[in-house]
Amino acid sequence: NMNVGIKILVPLLVLAMLATVVLPVSYAEPMDEPEALYRVTSIRGVARMRVGDEVVEVEASLEATVKVITVWKNVTFFVVMDGEIRIGDRCYDIAKGWWVGLYHIPSGRAIYQGFARSEDGGRLGFMLHSRDFGETEEGGTLMRIVGVFGERFDDSTSRGRMFFEAIRIKLP
Repeated sequence: NMNVGIKILVPLLVLAMLATVVLPVSYAEPMDEPEALYRVTSIRGVARMRVGDEVVEVEASLEATVKVITVWKNVTFFVVMDGEIRIGDRCYDIAKGWWVGLYHIPSGRAIYQGFARSEDGGRLGFMLHSRDFGETEEGGTLMRIVGVFGERFDDSTSRGRMFFEAIRIKLP
């Protein structure tokens, strides 16, 4: 009977579609090779901070080159070789090689704490947490990055959150 086939086929198709949404995505390039260099570039980003009684939202971007220094079991240790964070119209150069980040290979998650300075004397302390969530056609890894920051310029300070979608590509 045709109706029995359709009654079975439709639920199977729904389950297949749900599985593509719920099941984890494989990562294109886990950071698991000592001495390897990777470039992390944000596709889009935003920073939110409280100014007075209102929440202000500005564009943000992240660019960094990271180097794997060692891999121990399921954890990769890396350092930032160069990079910048832009919040609104202020650009901060990330301090190079001072802070060590951790990347958990099985989960595709990383955490990095750092410090950055702007040319006009501003200072930025930040902590970022990333999660790999897919791959690009070119072989890069798509990442979601969330973070907190504290910004100091002259005598004023501000704190906020950063949100990025980024691509990580292994450099030759």
